[in-house]
Amino acid sequence: MDRRVPDPAVQRVQEYIRRCHARRITLDLLAAVAGVSRYAVLRAFRRHVGIAPYEYVTQARVEHAKRLLRQGAPIAEVSQQVGFADQSHLTRHFKRLMGVTPGAFARGTRTQ
Repeated sequence: MDRRVPDPAVQRVQEYIRRCHARRITLDLLAAVAGVSRYAVLRAFRRHVGIAPYEYVTQARVEHAKRLLRQGAPIAEVSQQVGFADQSHLTRHFKRLMGVTPGAFARGTRTQ
């Protein structure tokens, strides 16, 4: 399969993740969305997107968290709204992806 041609099943999965990132997302659910087996969705997603579906979910959650933090939402509420188990779960992933904690990010966006 050519990497430049997006697979429609992968596109459906990506769209579902962007819309429903705060929900509990399983590989079985993504397979149902794609209309293929769990292993097929995992392989196709990695091939077309370059990362595993769960990492994509994490990135979608952090991106939504950034928007909420820019609006001044409290970190604990943001973590719940975007689908993380708790504030420390958000902080761990946020810092890994953004290089700063959610608190530092929020302070930096408020001063700009």
